[in-house]
Amino acid sequence: MNRNESAQGRRSTAKKQIPHGMSGFTLLELLVAMAIMMVFLTSAIPSFGSLIQNNRLQAEQMDLVSAIALARSEAAKRGVPVTLSAMTPVTTGNEFGNGWVIWVDNNGDGAYQAATETIRVHQALSSDSRLAASTTDITFQPSGFRRYQDDSGNLIQAQFTLCDSRHNATGTQITVLPSGSVDLNNKYVCQ
Repeated sequence: MNRNESAQGRRSTAKKQIPHGMSGFTLLELLVAMAIMMVFLTSAIPSFGSLIQNNRLQAEQMDLVSAIALARSEAAKRGVPVTLSAMTPVTTGNEFGNGWVIWVDNNGDGAYQAATETIRVHQALSSDSRLAASTTDITFQPSGFRRYQDDSGNLIQAQFTLCDSRHNATGTQITVLPSGSVDLNNKYVCQ
């Protein structure tokens, strides 16, 4: 036997014929695999919903914190008071839920009017979220400090709570200190 004949013999034994009916999956195997996949999916879907809600709250928290920082920096840059106001503060317990506006108080009257210069407007939050606040306006002075007393000298609290429809779930409490800096409590338990 020469070299060519032995090489051809090895090649022919390497190409084995697959008997008919032995390729692929049976219907029973496919159904079992699909059933196992459905068990995993049904256990994972509720955690995906919670993940989506947590991410939405995180994004809304960052939107508010960045709006506060923008209002503070614009007041310092422009040298005039800048205010962050609730758009339509009609709902107690969701004062900022309808969105907010950052505006320049050029004349110092503390009132937002049609001719007032607007820096940014934020749309309403998702219907599942609540953004409660202790005040409907936060004004930053050119020094970067927030206005923390009203005309009578009473202390103006500036605290927000951001929650969604889940009760006893973790939300966020955002406090704007008199210095203008922000304190976050991400372990706030929503009621």
